[in-house]
Amino acid sequence: MIKKTLLYLIKNNLILYISSCLANILEILLSVVMPLVSGYLISSLLNADKKSIIKYLSLHIMINIALLCMHYIRGLILNNLSTSVSYFFRMEFYKKLVNSNFIIYNNTESGKILSIFSNDIQSISSFFCDKIISIFNTIISLIAMFSITLYMNLYIGIVLIIFSPSFYFSYILFKKHLKKQYILTKETYDGMLTVLQETIHGFSDVCLLNISSIMIKRFSNRVNNYVDQKKITGKIIIFSQISLSLIGLMQDIGILCVIIFLGRKDIHHISLYVAVMVYIQKIIQGLLGLSSFTTDMHNADICLRRIYNTFHDTALNATKKPLPYKISGKIEFKNISFSYIKEKKILDHLNFTIKPNMINILQGRNGVGKSTIINLICKLYAPSEGAIYLDNIDVALYATDSYREKIAITKQEPFLFNMSIFENMLLVDQSLNLNKLRDICKDINIDFHIMNLPMRYDTIIAESSSNLSLGQRQKLTIVRALLKNARINIFDEALSFLDMESALHVADLLYQRSRFSTIIIVDHRNIFLKYPCNIINI
Repeated sequence: MIKKTLLYLIKNNLILYISSCLANILEILLSVVMPLVSGYLISSLLNADKKSIIKYLSLHIMINIALLCMHYIRGLILNNLSTSVSYFFRMEFYKKLVNSNFIIYNNTESGKILSIFSNDIQSISSFFCDKIISIFNTIISLIAMFSITLYMNLYIGIVLIIFSPSFYFSYILFKKHLKKQYILTKETYDGMLTVLQETIHGFSDVCLLNISSIMIKRFSNRVNNYVDQKKITGKIIIFSQISLSLIGLMQDIGILCVIIFLGRKDIHHISLYVAVMVYIQKIIQGLLGLSSFTTDMHNADICLRRIYNTFHDTALNATKKPLPYKISGKIEFKNISFSYIKEKKILDHLNFTIKPNMINILQGRNGVGKSTIINLICKLYAPSEGAIYLDNIDVALYATDSYREKIAITKQEPFLFNMSIFENMLLVDQSLNLNKLRDICKDINIDFHIMNLPMRYDTIIAESSSNLSLGQRQKLTIVRALLKNARINIFDEALSFLDMESALHVADLLYQRSRFSTIIIVDHRNIFLKYPCNIINI
């Protein structure tokens, strides 16, 4: 998955990747030259050669300035690359989220969604920018350092080559344990964020139910689980680092033995001796970096799989036909069964017909499955058995987007987006103007309240809609549904927060609409029974 993703990112950010690699190569060349210049500068200082001192000191300063410039340029390139990659992954995840299977979404902890969007995407962006470029830098640098060290002293080069594979074996030793711990740590972090999300969205209930101490204890348990997993992960990483340090120490001892055994007869100049020591240190750092990269790669792979495997695209639009422009709105349930759990059916071989151009009322006791029927009609769920027909054609054959364009739904819990009232309505009607919106709002008796708000129709609806009453919010969701001008209109307890006078007024308006659209009603107050209607007992 990492290879495939990397190739895609390189293809779409080719200039940035190439620019970064070129900047790195120039920086490596300067870094390779620097130890030699430092060595010659030290040699000149020891020999008190003023001309050489000025020459190599000037060169040393110039190389440092050049390195700073290259570091700055590389930083700008990496910043642009990181922004581009981060944008790509955030958009990919959001697309997966909004196109996901509704049942899978319902069974996914909100904390996991937040964790993936924040931490996982940040880790992946860092890996495909900083880590990938860094490992390219390290490999080129190692090749250059090994080559120069072998050229300067064959025996030291051989010692470095012999011990180099040991760094990778150390990673293999801890790989399995690290993989398991990374997954467990992320799962416990997801659980911690889920409790936090529940508290934020259900804050009033936490206060009214007086369960703050229980919630604190619950959150504390999640935090403790996360901390415990982090400690275990930390211990494994520490042991891994200790093993790498021991290998590095053994390598240093081997190099020291070579130097003691040979003296300095094969290293003819103090400048070369200094350079060799610097190169050895850089090689060891590079090998440690390679070992660290394999751990980062493993973590990035886990994060990628969480992004692409948490939600599965419904893929309901693929190879499916769009709805005809005109439909009658007749819906038939034929032998429909549905269950969340195989052993327990919510609906069992259900048969009924929703008639077009009239009010259809779904009746039944609480828990009988009325909301499930609504979700089946909207294709949020798929029936376990049987088929749903729209104008005598199985709805499973229609593309979901095209099908849902013909449906408007208003639910009991009114949901409005964190934007202005006008922008909320603009979501369903891109050609909407203020006069048209006000006309419908006047029909629903909400225009007067909106015009009394400080910003009127430009009033931003708070995230919790605290600046509007429940009844006002419910009226606005009804306005939004009517603006969609859909052929099929569903109202699932959509008048429950309205006073009786307002509810009767809206009911009369919906009855007028039923002459040219299919109206489906779930309502416990029996407001619509005075109109000609099709009653469906579940």
